Amino acid sequence: MKLADIKTPALVLELGRLRRNTRRMSARARDAGVKLRPHMKTAKCAQVAQLAVEGSFGGVTVSTLAEAAYFIEQGYRDVTYAVAMVPAGSAHRR
Repeated sequence: MKLADIKTPALVLELGRLRRNTRRMSARARDAGVKLRPHMKTAKCAQVAQLAVEGSFGGVTVSTLAEAAYFIEQGYRDVTYAVAMVPAGSAHRR
């Protein structure tokens, strides 16, 4: 299959690069003494999340309730919904 044959929208990743980046990300968090909680907004994929949480405690961050439900269905038990909420009407108050 050629890249041009893939229907869009589609997420296309170079697996070797993804693995290198997620390992480096995990190592930096570990070296800094912090827990890594990768954001799954772009990938939205349990297989990518699995690589992203390798070597960490396993929590993920999402932007929608649908993403949260998906990752919970995939077995993730530590899911953070990272969306700022403001009271109705407060955007126009000063």
